[in-house]
Amino acid sequence: MRQPTLIEMLEAPDGVWHGPTLRREAAVALREAQGKATTDADALRAEVKRLRDALDPDLTKAAYIGEVTTAHRVQREDEDGDWVEASYDVPISWTATKEVMAIITARAAIAEVQP
Repeated sequence: MRQPTLIEMLEAPDGVWHGPTLRREAAVALREAQGKATTDADALRAEVKRLRDALDPDLTKAAYIGEVTTAHRVQREDEDGDWVEASYDVPISWTATKEVMAIITARAAIAEVQP
């Protein structure tokens, strides 16, 4: 014979199951807690997906390419013939950006999330 679940026990019409009296309010509270736990788990799965997607080069190339630059300093001659230091922002290559994303992913040890 199948054992009733806790919720079935709590929702028994007379509020009694083999002994102690159980209240319907407890069943409602348990259902609400289960619903909140499910909602929280779904929110966490969505958050993990957003974070994983942010580190997936196939999904983010258009967003990240050219976003990261480095200052490149050079000596150049100005209009008066004087040597001056100039600084130019040079975009980091897409390959370097992907490598950084891979390092972050590995460091975070992002694993598959099972539903």
